[in-house]
Amino acid sequence: MIVQLGEGINYRSLDPAVLCHVYEQALVDDDTRRELGIYYTPPGLAQRMLANLPVEFIDPTERYVLDPTCGSGTLLIAAHERLSALQPSGWSLDARHRDLQVLLHGNDIDPFASEIARLSLLLKAQPAGNGWSITTADTLQLEAPAVEPRIIVMNPPWGYTAEDGERVQRADEFMQRAIRYLSPGGLLGAVVPTSWLSADNSEDTRELLSEQFDVFELWRLPEGTFATASQAASVLLARRKDRADNGGSRVVRQVWKRELASFLEGEPPISNFTLMHGSSPLHEVLPPLELSQPHHRLDEIALVRSGPRRLARFQAGAPRDTPTSDEGRNVLFVAQFRGVKPYANVGLAKLGQRRYPDDFEGNWAKDIVHAKKVLVSAARSANSPWRLRVAVDTQGVACNNRVRGVAPIDQDDDDLLFTLMAILGSGLASAFVACHGIDRNIPARLMHEFPVPSSRRTIRRLGELGRSASRNAHEAGHLAGILEEIETEV
Repeated sequence: MIVQLGEGINYRSLDPAVLCHVYEQALVDDDTRRELGIYYTPPGLAQRMLANLPVEFIDPTERYVLDPTCGSGTLLIAAHERLSALQPSGWSLDARHRDLQVLLHGNDIDPFASEIARLSLLLKAQPAGNGWSITTADTLQLEAPAVEPRIIVMNPPWGYTAEDGERVQRADEFMQRAIRYLSPGGLLGAVVPTSWLSADNSEDTRELLSEQFDVFELWRLPEGTFATASQAASVLLARRKDRADNGGSRVVRQVWKRELASFLEGEPPISNFTLMHGSSPLHEVLPPLELSQPHHRLDEIALVRSGPRRLARFQAGAPRDTPTSDEGRNVLFVAQFRGVKPYANVGLAKLGQRRYPDDFEGNWAKDIVHAKKVLVSAARSANSPWRLRVAVDTQGVACNNRVRGVAPIDQDDDDLLFTLMAILGSGLASAFVACHGIDRNIPARLMHEFPVPSSRRTIRRLGELGRSASRNAHEAGHLAGILEEIETEV
């Protein structure tokens, strides 16, 4: 099939981006894509990445570009366009081609992808010629690249593999290679899953990157950026430090789904943030909030637990009101949190019955299932993180694992219970979480760190407002006024 691609076909009028799209969407099946963690880079994103890498600061004779996971060549085509625009205007077509032929390099483990990448660059270079340095190889098995790259652009495979009994993110190995390959002043543009920015098992790689590179831009892209991936992606642009102390500021660009198309065409997104300390953790979007009043951490006064995960199939053969073990007992269960009115007390009409722990995976939520607690959404809409969805549970219910329960350690302190609901549903809570990133899933550690006032006067006042919000949860007009009071008090 590879041979047939070059026989008897006039490719002169064919856009190489079309060829890449056909390969990525039609010729790579879903099983292969999942197995290899393949999520191909949209051409607009590739062009925007190269446009924002300051390649002008690298000597023209040393602008060696490497894509270690080049796929069908989308990033290399963007690099071709970027470098050709910087070539002297007086050069002949052949001279331009010879220059780019030396500078552009790619590897891919898939021989068919490598051939498509060569063909794509051939189409881009017409009528100058072929001869591109695209190698069919597993980058992770190579001792060193053919030339020392000064620019690495890549969208490495996503997903996890098992190594010594631990989960390892595939992207980490490629990031570590890039860190090793680039010399001082070298540029890196990488597409990573947004979860990589905060995942515990990628912490060592992030620390290594932060020590040796200045990450000067970070783009947080919406879900749907990649047609075949449900998770959100991020792009980091970085420069290897010349000295250990020369890191600058970092620009974080938050791109919402509705503005993705215009962003890929070069428009700035609405939300742009500047972190003055480029060494800040990569998951941070804004500097941490500064709090002037005495406060507790949430985990000092409450238990914070994720809801239990239901078994894929409930055990059959026993009636619902009969436990299957001595420990099992019926529990009221909220199957769909979105069906509960925000700020309301969970009503019986929204509840089913399940056996706990028999119908769930493990019993890690056992210390809050039957407790009075605030229910907080653990996942937000990828397109609008404002604000956290909250409700109150005064009777003891179980929720699914996309909801976190926050149960006061002092179960007799109803003022604190309703204070927690008021605060966690406030704009401050959304702002606090957003400072540390806007991942779809809110990290549990952020919930643990959330500030709660230590003043009993404030807790009594917010407790009163929280009760009022709960009583008026079904009355939009009354609720709006109460929430304004809560915002002022918070």
